[in-house]
Amino acid sequence: DDANIAVDSTVDGGYTFAVNAGTGTVTMGGALGGSTAINSFAATGNTISLEGNITTADVASNDVTFTGATELTSGITIDTNQTTNDGDISFSSTLNSESGETNSLVLDADSGSVTFSSTVGATDRLSTLAVTGATTLTGNVSTSSTQDFNSAVTLAANTTLDADDANIAVDSTVDGGYTFA
Repeated sequence: DDANIAVDSTVDGGYTFAVNAGTGTVTMGGALGGSTAINSFAATGNTISLEGNITTADVASNDVTFTGATELTSGITIDTNQTTNDGDISFSSTLNSESGETNSLVLDADSGSVTFSSTVGATDRLSTLAVTGATTLTGNVSTSSTQDFNSAVTLAANTTLDADDANIAVDSTVDGGYTFA
């Protein structure tokens, strides 16, 4: 606990993978489930840095969870959409591109859920954001290009979507007793 953890290459295998750096930094330098999908992934740290895609297997509880501020160092796809089991994807804190960059994010949870418990792109915007899965927003979302929410959205706080004059698509309902702009 409370030490930096760096995984510099691909992690494969049909098992659960959890990384807990406490107040340290988690750096994931390669794909997770690139050749053989992992069962689930949980990362805990003061900062979590992602450089590779994440794919989970078609097993129960195939969730992907980030507990700590998360930054994208490249374009990332997180896929928990499987034939029988669709896992949840959650971010407990802020989500940004790496400083000075704008990186894309695709989240595919299908019948699973996607939860953003804080702002997205507030410090360093994402380039694009595409989300499939019932989505909960708890803060503003800022991108330099398109945003696409393919499933129902629930607001847990006042929320503004800012795509820097690009298209924003919300393809289903928006619920919650908050302001949505």
